[in-house]
Amino acid sequence: MMKHFLVVILLLSFLYSFAQHPVYYQISNENGLPTNEVYKIVQDGFGYIWIGCDAGIYRYDGFTYKQYSNSKQNARSTSFLQIDSKQRLWAKNFFGQIYRVDGDSLKIIKQFETANPSYPQFVLDEKCNLWTYNKNRLIEYNENGDSLTSYDIINPCEEIIALKFFHGTLYLLFRDLSIVKFDIRTKQHEHFKSNQADGVTTQSCTLIEHQNHLYLLVELERLENKYRIYKMDENNFDKFYDFELPKKNDRIYSIFSDGKDLWTTSSFGVFKISNPKNIYFNSEKISSMLLDQEGEFWFSSLQSGLFVIPQIEVIKYNSANSTLRLKPIFSGTPCLDGWTVASMLKRPASTWSRTTGAAM
Repeated sequence: MMKHFLVVILLLSFLYSFAQHPVYYQISNENGLPTNEVYKIVQDGFGYIWIGCDAGIYRYDGFTYKQYSNSKQNARSTSFLQIDSKQRLWAKNFFGQIYRVDGDSLKIIKQFETANPSYPQFVLDEKCNLWTYNKNRLIEYNENGDSLTSYDIINPCEEIIALKFFHGTLYLLFRDLSIVKFDIRTKQHEHFKSNQADGVTTQSCTLIEHQNHLYLLVELERLENKYRIYKMDENNFDKFYDFELPKKNDRIYSIFSDGKDLWTTSSFGVFKISNPKNIYFNSEKISSMLLDQEGEFWFSSLQSGLFVIPQIEVIKYNSANSTLRLKPIFSGTPCLDGWTVASMLKRPASTWSRTTGAAM
């Protein structure tokens, strides 16, 4: 029996509605960002923002950008970033290289020969060991790229699309949505495939943790622009959310958890699953997002750099599509030139735009 079942078909009139927009500022090449084509952003435990983009890897401290490169890189474009338990950045490019930032240098850890941009899929454990899967073999490497051991895991579908550690178990997800659960303590594994995934195949997916469950975003049919989110529970999938996009060239990129809400990034902006009518940055291709240590939301774009929302509750008033009518605080004086101040006093104004040159 399916639990927590929710299917919502997103139609043109539903998705592309007007919405009140939170106050934000933009970081782009006009105010120092090395490029406007950003694929992925993450934050480490020291507060640095790491940027994976078409120009390579950059570390941002709120004022300056430090580039990390290696003369042996076969490509600069980087879309996969991960912080390990020692707060070091790991990344991979589109041509089979996995590398790590060590101090002030970028060290190439492994080189895989591949023409498939999705390979190698890799994941890190708590000991900073590297795990990959290829041709029915799960391989464990140490942090320097030396092979430790390998395990034969034969699956009817060999093409892996995601790996994820969850509660001490390594989940291997394959193109036909079959799953292998590998216990890293006992070294035992088991196969399962939910009947909710029968007949489903996908070329790409996002697998994340949200509120103590795994959620899986898959592309069902590219020609028909259909996507689905599954909620994984024990050895079963539940259909959680269905997307049917009205425009031919629209795409869903990924899902993200801020701990409270589940978000979707797409070629037409970003929105919460709980409120799909309210689309932020609805003309932007939002590739990834993060919630930083100060509670600010960051969004990367494939064409416009970065957007930062300091406080999600503070919205921009739009008289053309809102029933809200502002009342002056003082006689004859509008409230902050049309900006609501519902929760502005929760945070010092000096922390709002800590990025030099950022455009509000």
